Amino acid sequence: MGWEDWVPAVISSGLVAVLGSHFLKVAIEKSVAHGFDREIEKLKSDLKRKETDINDLKASALSGLSARHVELDKHRIRAASNLWAWTIKEKRFHLAAGMVSRLNRSAILEGTKEDQVARDKMMQLGEVLWKTSGLDSMPQAGESSPELDRIFLPPQAWACFDALRHIGIDAIAFLGTMKSGAPLSLLKDSSEINEKVKIALPHQAQFLDKYPETGAFYCIGELEGRIFTEITRFLNANDTHLRAVDDASRILAHARQYEPGKLPEGIPDKLRVDPPPLDELPS
Repeated sequence: MGWEDWVPAVISSGLVAVLGSHFLKVAIEKSVAHGFDREIEKLKSDLKRKETDINDLKASALSGLSARHVELDKHRIRAASNLWAWTIKEKRFHLAAGMVSRLNRSAILEGTKEDQVARDKMMQLGEVLWKTSGLDSMPQAGESSPELDRIFLPPQAWACFDALRHIGIDAIAFLGTMKSGAPLSLLKDSSEINEKVKIALPHQAQFLDKYPETGAFYCIGELEGRIFTEITRFLNANDTHLRAVDDASRILAHARQYEPGKLPEGIPDKLRVDPPPLDELPS
């Protein structure tokens, strides 16, 4: 066979080889591409499943967080409402506090150290002031303690309320001790109450230092006003409705400044003290 006979055979074999390699390459590429497609689809499926899991987790977390906020807001509204109710109830002791603010404690203390006749007179005076203040007909408190709500209240509102109620407690203790004839020396001095008022109203420190025995009484109006302001700010800051505050504002019927209680006639001048000048009273 001559070379002329080999040429077609070689060309034919080469063509077959080229075509075969081409189809093999295409087949391999398709196989590889199919494998990649399957991996990509699997990856997409995994990502979608993970995204669903994450969304479910987020929804669950947000739902729990929302429920927590709702429950917390419920406690805050209740605590704020209770604190204002307690603030209103403290008004029943304001008359007693006003009378005590006009008494000369030092002179009364000295009077109880004299003979039995002088002590009896002080007891009678205490009885008169006790009844005049309405303390003898005061109903017994059966409500829960305000301390239970303290954790849900703003610190400043609680500080003001704590100072306010101790002013009333001091007046009751003083008149009750006078009435019973017990030694007034058993009572604490006014420094503890003044410190509580200073914590609530730091700007009144100088006034309280100037009038340590009676100054706290003249801060009652400002303490009540600050309690109301702190409660409204507290509720508004937590995006809660102000219905409880609106209800409270309708029963807010008090003057910002308090006039001292008018003592009964017949009390000697040495047992009285004059109130501070009007221009020095807390505004």
